[in-house]
Amino acid sequence: MNCIKKVCNERIVLSSNLKLLNYLKFSLLSRDIEVFKVLFLNTQNELLKEEELFFGTIDRSTVYIRELVKKILEYNAKGVILVHNHPSGSLKPSESDIFADEKGKGSFGKYRNTVAGSFNNK
Repeated sequence: MNCIKKVCNERIVLSSNLKLLNYLKFSLLSRDIEVFKVLFLNTQNELLKEEELFFGTIDRSTVYIRELVKKILEYNAKGVILVHNHPSGSLKPSESDIFADEKGKGSFGKYRNTVAGSFNNK
């Protein structure tokens, strides 16, 4: 029983882009709708919580900054990683992706560990 508790209590550390991609690919690549996922991190870049916050259609989803900020404060996160998939298979960021990135940078300018990214489903 102690071994089980020990394994369950270990935190996932996302210390490189490769680890992050490997961690996320199984949950995002097989989706047929666009999903906006947030990973909430502590000061050691350990995963506190992972949540799919917003869902969309095959080519877009709506992100509400106010709801995102509420979740960041709820989990007392030092950093966040923001990602979404592209069910259409396109590697090119859409105009709305670019706009959301710029809006996010403005909203989180002082929140240092914010990262945004997209996953291609193909």
